[in-house]
Amino acid sequence: MDSTVILAQVLGIMYFGMSLSLLANKKFTLDFVEEMIKSPGLMWLSGAIALIMGAVITAVNNSQFSGWQCLISVIGGLALIEGLYTLIFPKSTASLCKKWNKTSLYTIAGIAGIILGLAFLYKGFM
Repeated sequence: MDSTVILAQVLGIMYFGMSLSLLANKKFTLDFVEEMIKSPGLMWLSGAIALIMGAVITAVNNSQFSGWQCLISVIGGLALIEGLYTLIFPKSTASLCKKWNKTSLYTIAGIAGIILGLAFLYKGFM
């Protein structure tokens, strides 16, 4: 099986599941982000997870620059950048999180995540 298809399956499950959770539990998500901002350990862990995910996606899918596969490469690159930024500039990341920690943004992100997740699930499993 092609590595791009496996990444589409993993990203599809991840985006769909996390976006459903986000929409169903907006208050919990708002509270979690507030706690993450206060906790250096959670902030570091968040950056480390993003860095690892970005590194894996970039390493496995680094030659895909056409069609829908390009989106996976872009997501991997953005996750890599986000992880590095969070680990190197945690205070700046916390400041951004405070500004963006709004229910309306989570609704938009949740809907976009479900659409993206369904698209990846379709490409990965069909």
